[in-house]
Amino acid sequence: MFELLSHIYNTFLFIPILNALVVLYFWLGHNMGFAIIALTIIIKLILFPLSQKQLAAAKKQKELQPHLKELKKKYPDKTVYAQKQMELFKEHGVNPASGCITSFVPILIIFPLYRVFTYTLSAVGTTIADINNLLYFEFYKLDPNTVINTSFGYLDLSKPDPYYILPIAAAVSQFAMSKMMMPGIKKMEKDAKKTKGKTDDVMSNMQGQMAYIMPVMTLFIGLKLPSGLVLYWFISTLFAVVQYMMLNKENMVLFNRKNALGVVENVSGVSLKKGESDIIEGEIIDDEPAKEVTGGKNSTKKKKKKKEKV
Repeated sequence: MFELLSHIYNTFLFIPILNALVVLYFWLGHNMGFAIIALTIIIKLILFPLSQKQLAAAKKQKELQPHLKELKKKYPDKTVYAQKQMELFKEHGVNPASGCITSFVPILIIFPLYRVFTYTLSAVGTTIADINNLLYFEFYKLDPNTVINTSFGYLDLSKPDPYYILPIAAAVSQFAMSKMMMPGIKKMEKDAKKTKGKTDDVMSNMQGQMAYIMPVMTLFIGLKLPSGLVLYWFISTLFAVVQYMMLNKENMVLFNRKNALGVVENVSGVSLKKGESDIIEGEIIDDEPAKEVTGGKNSTKKKKKKKEKV
């Protein structure tokens, strides 16, 4: 069984990624830094449908918060509320587990990437021969006497960043991504405090803490890893931030079009009653109904005066 899994891992993940990196290294002037950036973008583009689905699902769950808020008020019992919550998700086509499934694929790719980077960045002597044996075509096989160029600016991609600039940049980009998700987390924490029991509090606290823990972990791990791997992580996170901003922009355009047509509906297609909140670009608008400007006592007096004149 282990041999079968190892064969699948090598055939479909490790060897194709290794070949792609070596080809990019040749095409981009024997510059491993540019090759890693190009490979990162290619992988993100391949995974784009999965990551887009994950981000859209997360955003849609946040947009259901007004409905979930009403359910919490209506069903204080946790078991009944959980059942009604799942019914609501099913009704609007939201699968809470989809985020975990789509997150698993990028994590799965990290392991062969780590092996490819460590394999190529330290490639000398016999390792070059091993790499050549795994390449598909003869024309881009490496000279056995060559040394792979791991210089990229001030960095040696085979070693940790001596000035800690790249790990800090990776941590900041990770924090930026977390902050973009924070409005929904803050809303969950606010609603959790209003409900009885501690289950919601624990879940919301965990999500809130992860928003800060991940950047810290990225920083400390990045200080020890070869800078080539940290470069991949930074570009990958930066791509995700841009992707999330594009999704928000797309939803804003859709929201404005519907708003112009007078459709009382949020960007996920979930119908909202008057007074319920919408979420725009991850921010929750206050759910107090708008006060009528006209139609007060002054307007009724004017109508009476008109009748008297008649």
